[in-house]
Amino acid sequence: MKTLIKNIIPALLTTLTLSSQAETPLKIYRGEQDTVYKANHIIVGVTSPGNKAIINNREVHVYKTGSFGREVSLKEGKNTITVSAINKDDTTTHSFHVFYSTTKPKQQQELPTTETPVSLYLKTTEGAYMQYGNGGDRLGGSKMGYLDANITVKAIAETKSLYKVQLSQNRFAYIPKDKLTDCNDSTSQVNSGSWHISNRGKYDQISISLPKRLPYHSWTQLDPTTIMVNIYGTTNNSNWITQKDQLEMVDYVDYRQIDSDVLQVIIKLKEKYSWGYSIGYDNNNLTIKIKHTPPLELKSLVIGLDAGHGGEYPGALSPSGLKESVVNLDMIMRIKEILEEKGATVILSRDDDYNVTMDGRKQKFINNNIDLMISLHNN
Repeated sequence: MKTLIKNIIPALLTTLTLSSQAETPLKIYRGEQDTVYKANHIIVGVTSPGNKAIINNREVHVYKTGSFGREVSLKEGKNTITVSAINKDDTTTHSFHVFYSTTKPKQQQELPTTETPVSLYLKTTEGAYMQYGNGGDRLGGSKMGYLDANITVKAIAETKSLYKVQLSQNRFAYIPKDKLTDCNDSTSQVNSGSWHISNRGKYDQISISLPKRLPYHSWTQLDPTTIMVNIYGTTNNSNWITQKDQLEMVDYVDYRQIDSDVLQVIIKLKEKYSWGYSIGYDNNNLTIKIKHTPPLELKSLVIGLDAGHGGEYPGALSPSGLKESVVNLDMIMRIKEILEEKGATVILSRDDDYNVTMDGRKQKFINNNIDLMISLHNN
């Protein structure tokens, strides 16, 4: 991996689609828009490494890959942009016009995603997650959180790829269809049972007895550091909370009925920072495991390093053809070497240029019980 970048540059130069035989190569990669609505305008181009580059009579830095760029200020109306690439024998110049308008046209409102009413009961599968709305982009919709498998939910509407599920009388979420399966069960409101809180060695554990698996949503709050959990479809009947001594992270727990069928769990922590927690079911007991603060020295830490993208998903592409996925991996391998020299244990999401799913990355880090994680991207 140390020779990765050394091998990148020659490969880029051989694949760069610029002819150096007839004239100095020059390609405008960004900035040739017809009309723009901002006075600050970015020009990016590529030439052969070692050449000089001029944008509007100002020399700009040419990187090792041949890429160069700068921001220019536009006046209202038509602007002429001149870009030149220069070597010792020749100059290639390209001029174009950019019209700057201070009046931006009104954008058409995005049509709402069509939802079709349905009424059916489904169960979650491994990797199921809830999202707030029915929108999405290449990364999916905005996630509320993940769910355990075998939780029964009622779908009340559907889109092409999502089911809208009823969490409680007044709350709902969206779950991808491929994370749900048919079931013969149905949802019903239930009473919560007793609680048990104890130190399990590497984490404090809170176990809440329930007669069946119910959907939940968790988040953290700062000042004071608190973990919040909403359990949907349940009413409070928890008369017993057994809290053992020698808890490291949990200061105290509390609960409140915030809706007729939503029980909220409040976990106040002793420490200023949370080092993570997991939530899921052990049989029908909702179990929250709050990780103890590890020794704060590198030789005692397990660090997850995630090189973004990979394989058929290269990420951003530079003007010279350099893939973000390759740069991410090269940087991650350098960080790995530094951390291991300091005694840290390093877990990689990938060690070559191949794709790993988001679920795969997450599960690998969970399985290796990492203390913290760095996900590296270059956009």
